[in-house]
Amino acid sequence: METGRLHGDRSVGTLDLGGASTQITFLPLAKATLDKTPGNFLTSFELFNSTYRLYTHSYLGLGLKAARLAVLGASTSAAQQKQVFRSHCFPSAFQGEWTFAGIAYRYAGQSDGLVGFDACYSEVLQILQRKFHQVDEIRDRPFYAFSYYYDRAVDTSLIVYEDGGELTVRDFALKAKEVCDHMERFTSQSPFLCMDLAYITALLKEGFGFEEDTTLQLAKKVRDVETSWTLGAVFGVMQSLVHSA
Repeated sequence: METGRLHGDRSVGTLDLGGASTQITFLPLAKATLDKTPGNFLTSFELFNSTYRLYTHSYLGLGLKAARLAVLGASTSAAQQKQVFRSHCFPSAFQGEWTFAGIAYRYAGQSDGLVGFDACYSEVLQILQRKFHQVDEIRDRPFYAFSYYYDRAVDTSLIVYEDGGELTVRDFALKAKEVCDHMERFTSQSPFLCMDLAYITALLKEGFGFEEDTTLQLAKKVRDVETSWTLGAVFGVMQSLVHSA
């Protein structure tokens, strides 16, 4: 079965959301993008006897699991002292423990009674402020999304694991609101589901600057090739499009 294939476009962008970092890669078509983009966001490469300038950047510390720590305000030293880190992204009475990179973090809901999407989303937004370079061009370009974008969409039945599918940014936002406003239905799946979906929504909208109606193709493979890193993914996508032209 072939998954992750778009027809009619010469190139597509890719988004990857790992645990420690998140990446974006695409081939700019607008001269304004090249003119306004910092040099360290651009790289040149040879493909099919042509030279391309590729927009690609990895945001270290803004992957899904690193974002959890940032939202919680968690530090290794405080965790070792058994401090409890609180967030509105959990039910008020909830308590749990999560191990990341060999460190156990104790976390819980806030005691002020504020729960739900709005309270959680406001916390998530704080860790994204002034962290991203935004490009107008991406709002009208097709993108693939991999890794935790795919996994959280599967976890909430937005897509089927074996098939992948197309989702808009709005689909993620609506699911985040549903999960966060009814946490009691979803905490058995993952206590972090509300926070993760709120983060994905904020990352796409406020971080990268996608519109709510932007469509993302969620896939595990491109022409039966597993794609784990964004730069490799874009090469695979471009090659598949050329071969199928």
